[in-house]
Amino acid sequence: MIRTAIAYHLPSGWPWDAAGTAELLSRRVFQPCSPSQTESSGFVPPRDQAELCHDVHGRYLVCFQVEEKLLPSAVIQEHVDIRVADIEIEQGYKPGRKETREIKDQVTRELLEQAFTRKRQTLAWICRQRGLLIVAANSANKADELMGALSDALEHVPACLVQTQLTPQSAMTSWLAADEAPEHFTIDTDCKLVSSTASKAAVSYTRHSLDAEEIRHHIAAGKRAEHLGLTFRDRMSFILGSELELKRIVMLDVLTESQEPTDNEIEHFDAQFLLESSEIEQAYLALIDAHGGIQAPQRDDLVDRAEQERKAA
Repeated sequence: MIRTAIAYHLPSGWPWDAAGTAELLSRRVFQPCSPSQTESSGFVPPRDQAELCHDVHGRYLVCFQVEEKLLPSAVIQEHVDIRVADIEIEQGYKPGRKETREIKDQVTRELLEQAFTRKRQTLAWICRQRGLLIVAANSANKADELMGALSDALEHVPACLVQTQLTPQSAMTSWLAADEAPEHFTIDTDCKLVSSTASKAAVSYTRHSLDAEEIRHHIAAGKRAEHLGLTFRDRMSFILGSELELKRIVMLDVLTESQEPTDNEIEHFDAQFLLESSEIEQAYLALIDAHGGIQAPQRDDLVDRAEQERKAA
């Protein structure tokens, strides 16, 4: 279910319960694209028979959905060229720039009404007990997109990206140099080392034994770890990135085998989410501890980026 994760800190907690959060999210509920829209976005229930904010044993799960019209610019231009050519034949001269722009606008409107749509969803959840908001986004841009929509709906999101005393690059580099992971973790077979010089020379290992001497040689030459494969408590493996993001998350057999089987899809969804979210939260707490703890946020950090931009505007 969850393959990537980006963590935010809730310094002052989460002030709303699940019902209150759902009510606020209804301000940005998803509406399908109108005939003239190229994109539409908003919050939807994260599963069937659920509210906009779904409470799973104290974890508030939400889902942000984006619908996009699939209309490549090359297709628009092809239709414009055909129409311009037809007009040139009829009138005996080629349309001017203004008329061509009007033709393009008209063609775009017509094609948008017929265009196929594509939907993508991003999950996020709030764990008030652990002071974390985690977005299951595979890029910072998609996480920002969801956080911006949250800010629009809630007016204020009391969250900031987790910033630790040690940077992930320095922590990962020190673990590799010592050939020893922090408590609860083991080093796997993937890493990327990048030079701090202008050349940005890099060496990557994928499913490869990380020989300690070879790694230390690269570190001595000035390279720093950009990402590193880790396993948490023999239960979950992932790639730790330079922004403390988790990628390629895999729940290992020792964890999934403990799950009670069920044929009920709704019960299975909730049970799977609870198992994975709990493990990811625990891994994040252990990683934060291994990075020297959370760096005290500045006052402005408590408001997300979209909120700051709105105030500036």
